[in-house]
Amino acid sequence: MSLAKQFVGGGMGQLTYPFAWEVQVSGPGGTTPSWAAQEVSIPPENATLTDMAPENRGGAMPWPGVIQRESFLARPLTVNFFDIKGQDPETMARKWMIDISEQGFAAGGDQLFGSVICILHDNGGGRKRKYNAKDAYPTNVEGFTVSYGSGSFVVKSVTFACKTLDVG
Repeated sequence: MSLAKQFVGGGMGQLTYPFAWEVQVSGPGGTTPSWAAQEVSIPPENATLTDMAPENRGGAMPWPGVIQRESFLARPLTVNFFDIKGQDPETMARKWMIDISEQGFAAGGDQLFGSVICILHDNGGGRKRKYNAKDAYPTNVEGFTVSYGSGSFVVKSVTFACKTLDVG
């Protein structure tokens, strides 16, 4: 049974919590099991376009061209993990960030990069969309409490930078 299906409750097949994300992280410490996440913020893709034809060349309307793509460092992927037994994204991300600061990417090489696979589920637990952040690494970790209905729960937020984001 998938992680999302474990959270489907009630006779109508609706999720009992305000989330439907399953996230798996691969990094220097290995691959995590699938973790439940309340929210995933997907970065936008931005490019700078310009008029590619030289001026005063017969008045033709040229097609625009891309002169710059936004840096992958400016496109963070943020995952708000539930703080539940069996998943510890905070410790995983903090150890990974310490490895990066001690070794650096030049010395540590490709072993300091990883991947973050985020699967969005519908209310029935089926897969709706998949995001795969490649050459990813954590840049920020924090925790906070979220109120929902009459209760509250702790969320651990991890922000990743990535070079490539595949959508499937």
